[in-house]
Amino acid sequence: MSAQLNTGSQPSPDDSESLALCPSGVATNSSSIFANKMHELPLDLRDNSVRVVVLSDAAPDRNGVGTYYADLIEQLRDRVGEAVLLHPSNPLSPAYRYLSAPLPGDKTQRVGVPRPVYLWRSIKRLQPTVLVAPTPGPFGLSGLYFARKLGVPLIVGFHTNYEALATLYWKNLFGRLCQRFLNGCNRLLFRHCAMVLANSPDMLRQAHACGAEKVSLMGTSVPTEFISKPTVSINQTVQRVLFAGRLADEKNLPQVIEAARQHPHLQFTIAGDGPLRSMVEREVLSSPNLDYAGWVSRRQLLDLMDSHDVLLLPSRVEAFGTVALEGMARGRLVIVTESCGIAEWPELSRSLHIVADYETPSQALTRLCAFDSDVRDQMCFRAREQAYNLNNWNVSSWVSRLQGAQSSSASPANNKLG
Repeated sequence: MSAQLNTGSQPSPDDSESLALCPSGVATNSSSIFANKMHELPLDLRDNSVRVVVLSDAAPDRNGVGTYYADLIEQLRDRVGEAVLLHPSNPLSPAYRYLSAPLPGDKTQRVGVPRPVYLWRSIKRLQPTVLVAPTPGPFGLSGLYFARKLGVPLIVGFHTNYEALATLYWKNLFGRLCQRFLNGCNRLLFRHCAMVLANSPDMLRQAHACGAEKVSLMGTSVPTEFISKPTVSINQTVQRVLFAGRLADEKNLPQVIEAARQHPHLQFTIAGDGPLRSMVEREVLSSPNLDYAGWVSRRQLLDLMDSHDVLLLPSRVEAFGTVALEGMARGRLVIVTESCGIAEWPELSRSLHIVADYETPSQALTRLCAFDSDVRDQMCFRAREQAYNLNNWNVSSWVSRLQGAQSSSASPANNKLG
């Protein structure tokens, strides 16, 4: 299922705000919003009047949401007056040390409760003109409170498919209660924000179903170094395959392990941490062509990608798949399933190797290996180009949306609870 974006003479946030969904759920507009018009975007302009603070329950480098806003803030700092990410691990916004709870299904990640006095002091000192809440936890909900208190607009980021995760993790009573609570928090945020930004067409549809009125499609950014550093060419024949991500059920790790078994002539590496780490470590002991790199930093991930030919992401649930875009930015061959939100972006999907519904990820890898080397090289070239385009479009569109929210008729009354 693909959703396509509107093409105009000049890309703007409104291009995606007016997405019209036909009865089948597919957006009807063209897809080249960022592909052909990047040279027209004012990438060198800076608006010092915009001061944005993101309040996120997800710390950088722990999951896709935390990574998304760390990358975005890094690039926004050159485009706006202030851009700061406040999260439980930031000394400016510390969480209570003993007041936290594990995420359902993943004890390696915890949700912390911010210390309100510290958080309020930091926000007052930063003097934001726009607040962003990308998570429906204590930090994200505090964004709604502080937006009301300061009389500034709130933008909500919608990144996580809780309905799909519920089928994997939240099957008991506690899990169902968590799901209902998070959905309720999302509805509250949607009801009182200036706009909702979703990271894939499917998440956009879910936001509408959850009661959001003004919803736009946002892109995804990658670290500057992934774009600026020269790439390393892939081998003429596929030799090394990488999986990078959280070691959890939704990532479908058994398919990575099965691909390693079916391709003994290829070397596979798994990088990441999570609840399935012990399973991965056991499999490595009995698989001579399978290595486990553990958790890696972003710089280490860049080097890992450059030393592999293929990035494999066989997820069962993946709202977007930032690591796939990072692989594209490094000029790698990227295999994803149709469950990955990135596969719904037509301009990106043309540079991806998507697992067909009639095959397994291992079979998709076999099919990719059979391509002529020139075809694979062209896929890598297009992938890097499209990742560059999406990254630039996303940063520019975020600046435009922040400017629009700031200059809109939003007032303290628009953000009041009631």
